[in-house]
Amino acid sequence: MSPPETCASERRAQEVYEVYLAHIDGCAPCQAEEDCVEVARIRRDLRAARAAVRESPALRAARAEARK
Repeated sequence: MSPPETCASERRAQEVYEVYLAHIDGCAPCQAEEDCVEVARIRRDLRAARAAVRESPALRAARAEARK
């Protein structure tokens, strides 16, 4: 990924996290720690978005540079 794509993936991860928090705040089953199909989907999306950020070449290059 190029740096602009990395920024886009970071924005996407942040957007999904905000959706997750809003859902938790407004969902009675989630607040009662009961099963919720919608939050399961949002968590999958969040994991995928975070993985896209972690796997970006720009981030890997920055980590490698920091280890030197």
